Amino acid sequence: MKKVLSIALIGFSMWASAQISLAGKANLIFPTGSPSWSNIKGTVNDAINGTGKNNVGFNVGLSLKVGLPTSLFVMPEIYYTHFKNEFTTENTTFDVKSNRIDVPVLLGYNLLGNMLGVFVGPVGSFNLSKDNTYNDFKENAKNDFTVGYQFGAQLEI
Repeated sequence: MKKVLSIALIGFSMWASAQISLAGKANLIFPTGSPSWSNIKGTVNDAINGTGKNNVGFNVGLSLKVGLPTSLFVMPEIYYTHFKNEFTTENTTFDVKSNRIDVPVLLGYNLLGNMLGVFVGPVGSFNLSKDNTYNDFKENAKNDFTVGYQFGAQLEI
């Protein structure tokens, strides 16, 4: 009986370790007004060409990937996110800064085994500090909680 229980526990632990992975992650952020292809392309081009100031942010954190049946997976994450952007349009200067904790819970699908996958899901954000200045108007959104969405693709090397 002890042998059967030991074999069962070892087998379960091997199966469980193959289905769950923990990873450190880091991403670059290109802030954009809306998620249209032209806005995303324009924001990336502005960052490359140097239009605006400090218009690229970053986030770092942890990601847990839990495999589900039929190539699906759930991926809860936690990040520290920072970005700063300053730009001028028609005599109005915008200075946007943000430090926050993001907690996305993503549902994904593996396209090529574990090598390539796509994901989508909600993300809750808690602002640690956020000071936006629009000419003489200043917004302080510290301690605000917001909900948004996230989508993307991943490539595991």
